[in-house]
Amino acid sequence: MRHPHRNALVARRGDPFARLIDRFFSDQLPELFTTDQLPRTNIAEDDAALTVSLEMPGVDESDIDVQLEDNQLLVRAERKSETEESGKTWHRVEQRYGSMSRTIALPKGLQADAIEAVYKRGVLTLTIPKAEAEKPTRIEIKSE
Repeated sequence: MRHPHRNALVARRGDPFARLIDRFFSDQLPELFTTDQLPRTNIAEDDAALTVSLEMPGVDESDIDVQLEDNQLLVRAERKSETEESGKTWHRVEQRYGSMSRTIALPKGLQADAIEAVYKRGVLTLTIPKAEAEKPTRIEIKSE
């Protein structure tokens, strides 16, 4: 008696998309992470500031670049590969490496010239204070 799932398995082997999915979930992972990545990002706001946190595990502080241009915050980083060390045979490489970047458009009302950046335990936290609200100017009316 033939196994009922055998025909499905044979059909699956002929489907290139199914083979890609099977390879992805197999024990031998394909290299998918050699291009620019988007670091996972959290953005929070309170009365005093906007806080942007970006996950950058394994990145050296010296390999992070933060720039502000036209009210856009650009964060770039590079995690160097350890697999290029000579004398080692690598059996599994699952950690991501390579370039990562993220551009975040900042809302109005922030003091962009007062951004504070702290890198701790693989997380870059940028704190951007809010500008003090401009008070309305009272115009005195004179009678004639």
